Amino acid sequence: MHRGSLRAPQPFVAVNCASIPETLIESELFGYAEGAFTGAKRKGLKGKILQAHGGTLFLDEIGDMALPLQTRLLRVLAENELAPLGSEQSVRVDINLICATHRDLARMVSEGTFREDLYYRLTGAVFRLPPLRDRSDLGELVDFFLADEAQAHGTRSALSDGAMACIRRYRWPGNVRQLRMALRYACALAAARGVIVAEDLPDYLRCPADAAPAAPVPASPSVAAQAFDSAGLRPSELLERARIAQMLACHHWRIKETAKALGMSRATIYRKMARYNIVYPGSASLPESPPLSMSQADEAD
Repeated sequence: MHRGSLRAPQPFVAVNCASIPETLIESELFGYAEGAFTGAKRKGLKGKILQAHGGTLFLDEIGDMALPLQTRLLRVLAENELAPLGSEQSVRVDINLICATHRDLARMVSEGTFREDLYYRLTGAVFRLPPLRDRSDLGELVDFFLADEAQAHGTRSALSDGAMACIRRYRWPGNVRQLRMALRYACALAAARGVIVAEDLPDYLRCPADAAPAAPVPASPSVAAQAFDSAGLRPSELLERARIAQMLACHHWRIKETAKALGMSRATIYRKMARYNIVYPGSASLPESPPLSMSQADEAD
């Protein structure tokens, strides 16, 4: 949008509102004058808004911006001027503002966590990006990312029909970023061969839950297929065991990523693995083998 506008020769400044600590984002956006606070730079700081003067400011994850900052941003948009922290003088500023968020801002307005007046300032033109699973250009995106990987590494990998079928039937909860990383992983495995087959894709792309009906698969040491003594477990615990097992497989037994995906601590994951007898596939081949040890789990992580 910036490159297609009359402001294309001017600065484009992007800010992720969720990645900057709340205590720092105000000075990052609005800047500060010399001596504004202890530890401030001697000559002050030119904030992101002033850096975008004449061009475009992109505020990613605007829904994570604190209410006091929303008020200050609204004043900038209404009056086209801002006052850096510690300064009594206002500075004129001319910017185009683009915002993005995964949050439901209308609901946040009704809950009082997002300013209504700022919401209407930002919603002059709204573009809703569909999730990857609902997009019709999946094939074009795959070709784009494969070409990008080829340019970066000097080898081009083609995609087999079987691999493309796996990609098309997966739900892609991580959207485009997840697709890109999956293809990067597959390209690395298929570099010598030059053709990406289904076995080169990450394991989660071939999870039974996401696959089309297929012939029965022989038993394997996969945790999802392991037998275990379910006596004494409630239905909710059986469901939890299945969910943890699936997420471990999808994250290649990396405990840290699994814990983050499930909203649990690593210690909780270890404890539940022991309780439900979820065993790392490479550590044992029999159902009655002991649970994953802490050292083995650390290696998996």
